[in-house]
Amino acid sequence: MREAIEVVVATPLTHPDELHVSTAASQRIDSLVKAKLDSAGIQVVAAAEYSSIWDRILRQLGGFFDPITGERSEVKFEVARRELLRELRGRFGTDVLLYTELQIVEAVVDDGVAKWDGTSQSVTGRGARILGEFRATFQGDGFGSELFGTIDAVSLMLAIDDGDGKELYRHFGGVEVLSTSPLEGEGEGEGEGGGGGAARSYTLVADEGRVAYAVGIVAEPLSRGPSRPTPQPDGTTPHTTTPDGTTTLRHPTGR
Repeated sequence: MREAIEVVVATPLTHPDELHVSTAASQRIDSLVKAKLDSAGIQVVAAAEYSSIWDRILRQLGGFFDPITGERSEVKFEVARRELLRELRGRFGTDVLLYTELQIVEAVVDDGVAKWDGTSQSVTGRGARILGEFRATFQGDGFGSELFGTIDAVSLMLAIDDGDGKELYRHFGGVEVLSTSPLEGEGEGEGEGGGGGAARSYTLVADEGRVAYAVGIVAEPLSRGPSRPTPQPDGTTPHTTTPDGTTTLRHPTGR
C-alpha cells in the first residue's frame, strides 16, 4: 500500500465547532504533516490548491444546497465531486486525498496520567481540578498522583482516500488533554460538572512538542524505513493504542 502512494492532495484541517484552533496552530500542524510526508517520499499538494478548485466549482454550480429546504442535492454534489477529481488528476496527476482532523476523544486517567492514542500526559495540579469537575475519582486530597477517571483530550487523525472514496490509510495520534469551560454567554449552571448541560468550548494549546509528537505518530507508519519511536514531550515511554479496523473516519471511541 505504501509504495502506491506517491502524491497526495491535502484537504483543509478540520475540527469540531467547540474546539477553538488558532490559525497559527492549524498552519503548524499542516507544516509538520507536510514535512513528515516529504521525508517519507510522499509529495503533498497544498490544501490551498484543493480549496481553490473546490470553491470555484461550487460557485459555477451555484452551490448544491436547496435554498428553501436546505437539503443537499446529491446530483449536484456528485457532479462537483467528479469535476474536482478530474481537475486534480489533470493538474497534479493524482486524485488521492489527504485528510487531517482534530477530534475530541476520551482519555483514561490512571494514577494521575492520561493515556490515549500513543501518548500520555500528566493531569495533576491544574488538570486535577479540571477532572474534579467532571469525570474523576480521587484518592487522598485529589491533587497528588492518585487520580483516576476519564478526561476529554484531543487527537489528530490522518487519513488517505483514493478518488473512489476507498480508505487507504488511517491513524490517530494523541495531542493534549483539554481544559473545558462554558461557551461565551452560557452560565455555569448546576449539577454534575458544574455545567448544567451547558455547551462547552475547548481551546487547543498546541504545544509545539506535543503537536510534533502527534504528527510523528500518525505519519510514521507511512515511512519507507523502520519505525523509530521518539521520546514523548515529557520524556516518558510512549503509550501504544491501536485504532480498530473500521472504515469510518471517526475515532474508535465514537466521540
